[in-house]
Amino acid sequence: MATLVFSTELDCTVAELLAFHSSTEALYALTPRFLNLQVEGDDLSVYAGARFVTWSGIGPIRQKWVAVIEEAGPNGFTDFSEEGPFKEFRHHHRFLPLDDRSILEDEIHYKTGYGTFADFVAGFGIRALFAFRHYKTKKALRR
Repeated sequence: MATLVFSTELDCTVAELLAFHSSTEALYALTPRFLNLQVEGDDLSVYAGARFVTWSGIGPIRQKWVAVIEEAGPNGFTDFSEEGPFKEFRHHHRFLPLDDRSILEDEIHYKTGYGTFADFVAGFGIRALFAFRHYKTKKALRR
């Protein structure tokens, strides 16, 4: 299984970071518009056992993604893909205190199911997505 880690210092508290990640608006803001994200329901409360269903894609090609929160606390949460484009996908969202600021750390473990080369190629898309997500988070939570 491949692993990628992304880390960004933010000008907000851990509580503000958790609140941001618990909103439907954030999910839309953190997804590039060309992916045409649709979220089923409007409650993105972060708690162990929560289940989220989204659809995204380009044009008529749509992919359903079902994410389940495995564990949650004041310093982040972990979700895994119950259904989606990856054979395995687990995402640790960590919100670490840094004085009156915070650090957002995303650790992703994934496996496409199509071999090491496919995992390597998929990594480019994941890197681009999380560079975008960290940029948008930093911009949204700027004081």
